[in-house]
Amino acid sequence: MTKRPRPRSTDSPNQYVANPANRASGDVARAAYSTDAFVAPIQERPAAPSAPIPPGGKLANAAPVRTPIKPFDGSNVFLFTPAPAYRMHFAASMGRPDMPEFPPAGARIDYFLATPSGDVKLEIVDAAGKTVREYTSVSRGAPQGGRGGGRRGGNLPSTLPVKTGMNRFVWDLRYPGGPAGGGDGEGGGFSGGGPLAAPGTYRARLTANGVTKTESFTVKIDPRVAKDGVTAADLAEQTKFALKVRDALAESRQLAQRVRQAIDARRGDQAALQSLQERLITRSGPYEDQMFIDQLSNVGREIGQADQKVGASAYERFNDLMKEWAAIKADADRALR
Repeated sequence: MTKRPRPRSTDSPNQYVANPANRASGDVARAAYSTDAFVAPIQERPAAPSAPIPPGGKLANAAPVRTPIKPFDGSNVFLFTPAPAYRMHFAASMGRPDMPEFPPAGARIDYFLATPSGDVKLEIVDAAGKTVREYTSVSRGAPQGGRGGGRRGGNLPSTLPVKTGMNRFVWDLRYPGGPAGGGDGEGGGFSGGGPLAAPGTYRARLTANGVTKTESFTVKIDPRVAKDGVTAADLAEQTKFALKVRDALAESRQLAQRVRQAIDARRGDQAALQSLQERLITRSGPYEDQMFIDQLSNVGREIGQADQKVGASAYERFNDLMKEWAAIKADADRALR
């Protein structure tokens, strides 16, 4: 048996495996997994040249890490400038001693109250002046489209803190979700809340003790998503489309509730109403045939599970469902008379 030469560090990693003599002896596979594996020579990384620090201790052309924040002025109500927030898809791990506590994804809104206030309101406003989300210090129980117990997805509180001194509230960068129900759990297929806000400029408007403070901040695209070729314009279109799906879900669930109430009260055409309910709501069972509301929720899940350019199939499916929705509404108008 011919002794195989030991690979050298200067050889190509495929040089030995591709040798005809090795193929003839049936050693191709063994050579690929041989203990005499190809080892590339270790190359020392050249040391980075040290940049001289000029007099004064500042590097030339050094950009600030973030926009300077407004200093506290000692007022009774003070809203700090929020740091830029990155749009990300993850829920912070909280409440388990064996898991690390990652900070929640969202915009951190810090404010100071000299005295506790029982009525504090926070509004998130987009660049066009439209209110994206609104929170208060009054507990409203389980919010629409969020988790139960007055908390949102990722264990985020939905009620503003109002203790004396510093307070922090985290906006999860989401619009309000639709009403829960219809088989998809919460938030209309948007992971425990409404659609994620698009990258751009927003304003936090805090009102407490009759005083209103406003500060601007930015929501940025995840750099890893941008590296994959997704643009801020793609995400703006994704948010716009997701809001259409959310609104259609809210309208269809309201109709399903009206149909159920009419059936219970024995009003209208009962046979037609029963047929409408079966078209709107999935009947539970071992082999479920998903009906309109669940099909629409699936579109919301498809476009909301990741930052991505909305595909043509999602638009096509949504348009088909909207044609079906027009027929359902026409039949409902006749049956509910």
